[in-house]
Amino acid sequence: MRTLVISSLVLLSACTDYAVKDGAPTSAFDTAQEDGASDSGDVQDTAPDDTFEATWLTLGAVARVEGALAVADGAVANFTLADADLAARTCDPVVGEGFVPSTPPSLGEDASLQVWWSMEAVTASGCTKWDYSGAIGFGIGTLDPEVRARLGTVDLEAEADTLLGAWFSLGSATGSGPYIAPFPFGYARLSDGTAGDGLLADGEYTLTPLLLVAVPGE
Repeated sequence: MRTLVISSLVLLSACTDYAVKDGAPTSAFDTAQEDGASDSGDVQDTAPDDTFEATWLTLGAVARVEGALAVADGAVANFTLADADLAARTCDPVVGEGFVPSTPPSLGEDASLQVWWSMEAVTASGCTKWDYSGAIGFGIGTLDPEVRARLGTVDLEAEADTLLGAWFSLGSATGSGPYIAPFPFGYARLSDGTAGDGLLADGEYTLTPLLLVAVPGE
């Protein structure tokens, strides 16, 4: 498996109602500290495949916006898993009938989503001891305060006002199987590096993870 190196992977502590199960550690950083890891946070591919147990989950994606609307062509996403020691596994890209532009889910009064892509019949594989089949959605919207607070770990603190938020969800609140409500996993910016103004512009976006959420149960 490939290794994904992320600076300071942290589970949201102030927003645990997104997806964290009762009894889960407050944050992946807390877990790492307990195990002697450092906040500099390079996630190392150290766990052998036959012993790797997924504890945390995040997403990465690339997608295009035109005319302030989500574009189906070229939208791709893949999961990354981490164990309790923050050893990481990056999954193969999710496959299915393709991502389609969808109505963004509501985030309440304090945040909003501007564009959203979804796929109903996803298969995610290529990760040790974790396969997922079901719906997935991701999108771009408000930059979450917990993500903003971590931008300094990737030297983007000074650019916070030029970035947008990256969000994803799994499953359905009314269906069976694993479910994660819209979760602010990181930040979104134009893939060509063009500085934005915090507003949605046309172009290809890369959605980069900074935060982890607990792997959901069945």
